[in-house]
Amino acid sequence: SPANPIFENIAPPPSPRNAPRRAMVARKLVMHRWMIASVLLALLIASCFVPVECAKKKKKAKRDISVDELRCAVCITAVNEIQQELETTENSTNTLDLRWGLTAEVEDGRAKRIGKVIPYKRSELRSIEVMEKVCSHMKNYGTDESVPGEVKLRLLNEIERYSSNDVHIEGQDTEKKAKIKKFESHCHDLVDDNEEGITTAIREGANETQLQDILCYSGPSSPCGVKRKTCQPGTIGLHMGLAPCTLCPYATYQDKEG
Repeated sequence: SPANPIFENIAPPPSPRNAPRRAMVARKLVMHRWMIASVLLALLIASCFVPVECAKKKKKAKRDISVDELRCAVCITAVNEIQQELETTENSTNTLDLRWGLTAEVEDGRAKRIGKVIPYKRSELRSIEVMEKVCSHMKNYGTDESVPGEVKLRLLNEIERYSSNDVHIEGQDTEKKAKIKKFESHCHDLVDDNEEGITTAIREGANETQLQDILCYSGPSSPCGVKRKTCQPGTIGLHMGLAPCTLCPYATYQDKEG
């Protein structure tokens, strides 16, 4: 009969006395090989299924990401406040002297200094001062939900001016304070998470639209998502009909064109 490969490497028995021991060794060898094969098979199966499960979880996580309308509204308002703060120093001719120490190089009979003088409007100091102020203005805003499904912030004095409800409701002030705290919290999170981006944008002279794209529409986890929404009928957007949107002057919301 043909030789069994399992026993190829086992020497022929020199005497019948050692036969039981050789049989036991052979059985252990078979079991050992069977266990190795089982482990390898299990690893192979696991390697096939794990990426699939991970891919499913990633897809699910991506689907769960949604735009928080309030965070988006705070982001748009914060950008507007940043822009207003920048306008107050846009024409500044001040400079910052960042020179320090002396070099061995002599120029016009004087040792040359290390560092340089830079315009204040392109300095990091200007960015820091703007970021320190912007969130303090959130106390001046309230929510405007005149367009169904959308939330934006509007100055409180404007809301009170155009509101037809002149009756004070008990608990109104408490609710207002809670909203303002939420606005400020979202604003501080925005500034803390994007400090470097804001500094770079200000230094490079980014305009309001560019700042919105950087802070509010830069990715799936951004306050307003990946891209601007199309404005609904009855509203207008200054970015070719895209968000942020406002009601048309003297118009009311309508759910279809016409």
